[in-house]
Parts: sequence; structure tokens; C-alpha cells
Amino acid sequence: MRKRVFALIMTLVMIIAMTSVAMADTTLDENGEQGAFEEPDTPISQATKTVVLSKCLVGYNADGSTVKAPDIKYTYKIEAATVTDLSVTDATGKHDPAHSVTAPVKAGVGTPSITASISWSPADNLLTDTLANKGAVNKKDISIDFSSVVFTGAGVYRYKVTEGLAEGYTYATSGVTKDAKETQIRYVDVYVRPATTGYTNGNTAGEWDVYGFTCFINNESITDGNKTSVAVKTTGFVGQGTGTRAVVNVEPDSYYTYNLSVSKTVANDAYGAQRSDFPFTVIFKNTAITTQVDIIGSSNDSSKVTGFVDPDKQAFNTTSKTISGIVTLKSGGTVTYVGIPCGTDAEVYETNDETGVTYTVTTKLNSAKLTDDAGVISGSTPDAAVAQANPKNAYESTKVTADTTADTYETATYNIDVTNTLEIISPTGVILRYAPYMLILIGGALLLLFGWKLLRRTRKEEEAA
Repeated sequence: MRKRVFALIMTLVMIIAMTSVAMADTTLDENGEQGAFEEPDTPISQATKTVVLSKCLVGYNADGSTVKAPDIKYTYKIEAATVTDLSVTDATGKHDPAHSVTAPVKAGVGTPSITASISWSPADNLLTDTLANKGAVNKKDISIDFSSVVFTGAGVYRYKVTEGLAEGYTYATSGVTKDAKETQIRYVDVYVRPATTGYTNGNTAGEWDVYGFTCFINNESITDGNKTSVAVKTTGFVGQGTGTRAVVNVEPDSYYTYNLSVSKTVANDAYGAQRSDFPFTVIFKNTAITTQVDIIGSSNDSSKVTGFVDPDKQAFNTTSKTISGIVTLKSGGTVTYVGIPCGTDAEVYETNDETGVTYTVTTKLNSAKLTDDAGVISGSTPDAAVAQANPKNAYESTKVTADTTADTYETATYNIDVTNTLEIISPTGVILRYAPYMLILIGGALLLLFGWKLLRRTRKEEEAA
């Protein structure tokens, strides 16, 4: 019985051990490190010779809306780092007896493979959050595989990883913000020793064990005292609070977006409110972005909103730098555009659908970033840019412009509420509610005149008698 119990325990131990190796995470931990000692002087071999760095793109939106990602493509290359008098000093508690161990850093050898490129596109959903919450983190993996590298001895090998942009891409033309202090270089240290089994002469890659990785921003010597302030360990191309272990002025790439809402109300006209369609020409303008964008559109009621509701994924026109269309709103209809890249100006033109009807048009705006063109009045001829095949462009009634700045957080969804109030015309030209009083006034005047004449006549008759 005891033998069976012992055998069962040993089997469970082996399963747990094998599972722990198989499930070993190839992603760096929050300290920018991977690997550990199971006991002093005894490192745990990694399940694979692959390390995964993170690439972070932070999304910003005042409403925290999920938006469509920008169109941007990053490239990566790895090479041996230049090392001169650099070293790694280990903590004393990792050795028995406790003592400090310092080893020189070696320049990387061989040709490890690396993820050649990663990208975001409008096909990807991007999480966002407010500026107060430091945005929302979106990550993709950069894998580096050292399984084919034949190392030249035990020690710490340092590699340089450089990030770039693929041909045809720039930060500005993708609408992505790169912090001026952010470096596009990371350093990776690989901890190597001879394989505990199968080692003969070290001439093949399989004869070397990789038992740890670290990643950091600066090409410096590393100690426990300076790894968060000088070398600055990190999980990859990320920023403070998103995987960089230090209070440093390094920010990840960011994507700033805003939302725009347009609403229509018809007042004092039940017929027009129920039946009339009011075309709005919506024009998004951006002179910098040339890659594709996808602005998400939605309506509060599909029976009241038609047309340019959800713009198709497309690039800003190369000549006019615009994405535009006509959305038709009935009274009570609202269309909301989500994930507009900051730096994109929006122009909204509303046109009066009802000819032969006089409306007073009022526009309610919720931000100083929105401006109403006071020179535009109902019945005026719109700008040439508004023609856009708008069937009612001869009856323009309002024009609003949203002016935003690239690389800048917009603090709110911008709301444009346009109300048409029907003006009632009296058939007599006199407003009805004053008519009774005027009749009384006229009657009183006639009565006074009749009384005055009657009085004069009576006096004359008396004098004649």
C-alpha cells in the first residue's frame, strides 16, 4: 500500500514538473525578466529558447469607445549589441554561500530570428480610455527565437532590437503619435549555460541551455540598484505604467480619437416632423493622414437616419483630403460618428428640405471647438464644396465646423443639435392673439365718436329752443 501511495505521489510530482515546464510563459514578466533559480546556484531551464516582447499602442477617446485602429506597420531587426566594459551583477541571495557575482556582458552571436513586422489596421478594434485613466493599452507580440544560435560559452549575451516603420508609413500619415522622448531601440540579454544533458563540444545549438532573458531601454551595466533607473527594464516597446519598470519619461505610441454627434428636431410642425427628410452633408478633412481609416457610425433609430451613417473604410481623398457623404435625418434622428482621428476637422451642412415653409433654424453646440457660421442663413446658396450631389443644396440652413488638433486629446463628444421651428403666418397679416383687443379698441373709439356727435347735436337743439 505504501509503495502504491509513494508511486502515485512521484507520478503527480513528475506531472506537475512537466506541466510547469510545458506551460512556462515566454512573455517577460512585469519586471522585464524571464527565468529564475529553483534554489541557489540552480537556474531553471526555459521550455523554449523564445522570448516575447510587447508592442503597445494606447488608445484615447473621451467616451472610452472601442474604435477602429489606425493603419500602421512596424518592422523589427535584431543584431549584436555593442558592449564595452559592461557587466551584470547578481544579487547575493541567489548564491550559496551568499555572495555577489559579476559577469561581463558579451556581444550577441549567431542569427536569432525575430518577428519581421506587426501591424494594426482598421480591421482591428482598438480599446480606448480617457486621458485621466491614461488611455487603454493594446498589445501585440514580437517573438525572438534563439533556438538556432550556437553560443560560444556560458554567460550573458546582449542583442540590440530596433523598431522602424514599413515603407510607405509614417506616424503622421497614420495618425499615430510618437512621444518625442521615446527611443525605438531595446536591448535583450540572454542567459546561457552548457546543456545539463547532451553536451559534447558545444558546436551545435542544442548543446546550450537558455535559462533567462531580460529586456531594457538603455545599453548599460545592470545591478539590482540601477535596473529600474539607469538600465530601465521593460517588457518591450511600451511606456511607463504599461510595462516599463521605472518612473521615466517614456510614453508608448498613442492614437487619439474623438466622436461627433448630429441631431435633428422639428418644432411646431407635426407634419414636417413626421414626414420631412433633412439632408446633412458631413465632410471629414485631414491633410496629413493618407492611410485608410474607418470611422464607426451609428444611429438612434434606423427609420429616422439613412445615408452616410457608417462610412466605409477608406483613405482621405488625395486631392480634397476628405471623406464625405450625405446623411438624411428626420426629426428625432441622431447619427454619431465614433473614432475620428484627432487632427481631422469635420464640417456639417444642414439643408432645409421643405420649400414654401419658413423655419427658424437654431443650432445648439456643446463645445467651443464647434463653430456655427453666422453668415449662413436659410435659403442661401451653400459653398461649392457642399454640392456633393446634395439634392436640397439650394436651401442651406446651417453650417458647423469641428476644429481639432493632431496628437491632442479631445475632452468630449461634440454634439450638434439643429432645430427647425415652423413660423406661423396669419392670413390677415395680423397675429391672431391681438385681434380681439384691436376690435375692442376700434369699437370703443367709434362709440366715443358717436357720443361726442350726439352731445353736440343735443346742445345745438337746446340753444335753438
